[in-house]
Amino acid sequence: MTQEAIQITETPPLPGLKLVQDLNKALQALGTDFAGPDDPAALAGPFMTWADTGNMLLKRRNEANTEWIVERGLFDTPTNQNVLSLNGGQLAGLRNKIINGAFRVNERAYVSGTATTAGQYTLDRWKVSTTAGITYSASAQDRTVTIPSGQTLTQVVESYDVPPGEYVLSWEGTAQGRIGDSGAFASSGVTKTLAGFADTPVQFTNGTLKNVQLEQGVIATPFETLPVHLTSALCKRYFERVSMQTIYGWTYSANGDTRTGMLSYTDKRTASPTITPATIALSLFVVGDNGSNVNLNGDVSSPVTNQTGVAWTTQGNYASIAGAVGNSFVYSWIARPQTSVFIDAEI
Repeated sequence: MTQEAIQITETPPLPGLKLVQDLNKALQALGTDFAGPDDPAALAGPFMTWADTGNMLLKRRNEANTEWIVERGLFDTPTNQNVLSLNGGQLAGLRNKIINGAFRVNERAYVSGTATTAGQYTLDRWKVSTTAGITYSASAQDRTVTIPSGQTLTQVVESYDVPPGEYVLSWEGTAQGRIGDSGAFASSGVTKTLAGFADTPVQFTNGTLKNVQLEQGVIATPFETLPVHLTSALCKRYFERVSMQTIYGWTYSANGDTRTGMLSYTDKRTASPTITPATIALSLFVVGDNGSNVNLNGDVSSPVTNQTGVAWTTQGNYASIAGAVGNSFVYSWIARPQTSVFIDAEI
């Protein structure tokens, strides 16, 4: 590797041996693209290339000779290339390991600026470290989050989604970020080699933040914009608000048995998510005649209201409930407006 001057002095005297030595150094520098870890901007000119061995990137000087532009990885092959875009647009393939990197999904209905507790989740998949909360712009179409001083905003990427290799973390805004929960925070373009298949925190502090992306490779590509319904579906593996406004289950109980039912939800990261029941009492509608076998042709009885104190038990991808003892019936729980059950499987 060499990062020697490529300009040969024109000031005499220039002995023949010195001329040959300087020419050899200049040719080696040009032939190896100024290979080395130190920025050779003072030696290069417009459109020249630099083999940045510190970051393993090939960079080209811009026309104004004011900055380096990343072209690709140093040893990319035709079948393994790090590229910035595809036909001028974003690359395909669910590259981004971050879920809800544009902060568009807010299933918990976190209110901007609301005080938090340490470890509390705010916008989906994002948790904070202190009571200071976060603020965010009103529009979910182009949302910017602001992290106050002393606050840390974290998303833990699940182990299944982190195979071994090099990763680059990029974002827009003034916040500082890092891959992992230790080490210095830095500006966008953070790189790190990960051993893989371990839950991996991505953290930010102090400043504005939007369009967060963690991807394999050493070159940050344009932010991968997903349809909002797809982002919402990905978030539901970790947290889901299940509305109880409509019928969610039917069951049969023999005389004297405990009333039971099921609440279905999408598959979660863990088989035992935390179930937070509704705080509003539910109403029970019974189809059939009390004291007899179930009769779907029977009259609908008056609602049995205020069925509180039901116990929730997780059963794979559904939760069962048990209420008061009663006669045989087919029933459904009907929730009052805006009543929900929270299914939480966050990391």
